[in-house]
Order: sequence, then C-alpha cells, then structure tokens
Amino acid sequence: TPTRTDIASNDITITASFEKDVYVTITYMYTDGGGLAGEKTQTILVGAQSTPVKAVPFSEYDFIGWDDGVTDIKRTDIGSTNKTVTAIFAKKEFTITYLAQEGGALSGITTQTVKRGEMTQRVTPKANEGFVFVGWDDGAKNLVRFDIADADKTYTAIFKKACNVEFICKQKGLMPYSELA
Repeated sequence: TPTRTDIASNDITITASFEKDVYVTITYMYTDGGGLAGEKTQTILVGAQSTPVKAVPFSEYDFIGWDDGVTDIKRTDIGSTNKTVTAIFAKKEFTITYLAQEGGALSGITTQTVKRGEMTQRVTPKANEGFVFVGWDDGAKNLVRFDIADADKTYTAIFKKACNVEFICKQKGLMPYSELA
C-alpha cells in the first residue's frame, strides 16, 4: 500500500483514487488420451502469471499441442482475458483393416498396427474367376493400396461379377467401330 506524507502550511484537500483489482479466469482442459498436472481453473489478476500446468499423455498417446497453437507440454499464461485452452492428445498407433467383399480376396497383411503418420504395407485385391475388382469402399480405384495411419480405419475391396460380351461379325473384313454402337 503506497503511503504519502505532506507537511501542510495551509489548508489542503487531498483526494485518494483507488482502482479495483481486475481478475480473469484461465481454464485448462484436455481431450481423451491424457490429463493435466496443475490447477485446471485459475483466477488471477490481469497482468499476473498463472501457475504452471503440464499436459500428461497416457502411455499409448502423444501430446500434440494446445488448441491455441502453443506446443510446449508445460505452460503458464499471463492474465489478460478469460480464456479456456485445451491440451490435445492423439493415439500413437492405429489399426488399419482391409476386407474383401464376395468375389475376391486380398494379398498382403489385412490387419496392420501402424504408428501415426507412417504408411501401411501394401495390400492388393485379387478377383476370383468370374469377378473383377472395381475399387474400394472409400472411392479409391488403385489396385495396390497403401495408406497413411491417422485413425483406426477399415477399407473394403469391392468386386462385381464379370460379364462376357461376344461380337459376331457376319461380314468379311473389319467392321468400323461406329457400326458396333
């Protein structure tokens, strides 16, 4: 508390002005896959620093960052406005499963555990006799499949019955394409 001493030789008027302390609340939250060490809700003076809070991932998860862009696992904040920040965690490994509909099979490892951001091993659809491979259930048409792991996913190869079309020409020589239509 500031003090003041004046020696008055005449009558004087002194007015004291006071400012009310202004507080803000900082709330720390977290996604699935971890928790927090430290006080999760802190009410502090504007301009003051919060106490440290640390994001703590579970063993099968990684800390990705905070939703406001801060990437340090441990943080403090300076009080300026009320705010909520969330620690984001993500699984370290994902299960990628490949299935085949009736009419075909797959070559390669059909259930793979892959680290986040890494590529799966090759899987290739093989159509049974009388069937053709037409694509994957997610719209991909590639015959050889690789995927980057970013979540648990299942992909299914789609097969359709093959149709045989037979053209019989009664003329000798070549028939122009336009006459086949």
